[in-house]
Amino acid sequence: MAQNLLMNPKSGGSSLAHFGACVNACLGRREYTVHFHTRLSIPNSTVTLRDPCERTWSAFLHLHDAYSNHGECTPPLPDRCASHWIHSMSYRAFVDRLVPLQLRWRPSTSRGFERHMVLVHPQAAWAANATRVICTPALTAALEAMQPPRCDCARAVGTAEQRNSTGSGFEESLRLDFHQPERECDRVRAAYPDDARLFARHCGGAAALITTPARGPQ
Repeated sequence: MAQNLLMNPKSGGSSLAHFGACVNACLGRREYTVHFHTRLSIPNSTVTLRDPCERTWSAFLHLHDAYSNHGECTPPLPDRCASHWIHSMSYRAFVDRLVPLQLRWRPSTSRGFERHMVLVHPQAAWAANATRVICTPALTAALEAMQPPRCDCARAVGTAEQRNSTGSGFEESLRLDFHQPERECDRVRAAYPDDARLFARHCGGAAALITTPARGPQ
């Protein structure tokens, strides 16, 4: 039976999905079934898990990029992005809105304008009952441990992710324009208490590669 890979957004989920597709192609059979963000916890599943503080800052950056003229408003699409609320608030204000945004979140179609708001959804929705949790800080090493001997998928995924990553200049400009994200970590973790507990349990010190709960999905 194929193993399920869940895409927990902004935690390395895309890398995990690309790894699964690469292994399937390498072996010529379906070793992994990849599920997009809209599919939540399911049995026999593997999911990535990231420090909520780091993930929320990454989500903030992504929303700025997604609601721009090279994201959802790439010409000739209508320019609805310039007036999007994400561009008028500091990171601190974004953190203030995390709980209300979680409560307002509803599943969106893969082409819906608001589909990117899945980034505010707690990671626990994907990871709480996962069979296997991969800690994002150790993702590369975990993928290397998972790949079949004759496949080189971990290195291929890492190369692709480096090529597609957001430039550091964009992130640093936001750091100057808005509050330093490190200052908001305690409030972020308070907004995501289940995620903070899961990360501490599975990835405390970021030393763990892959953890498997003593009991299966509840």
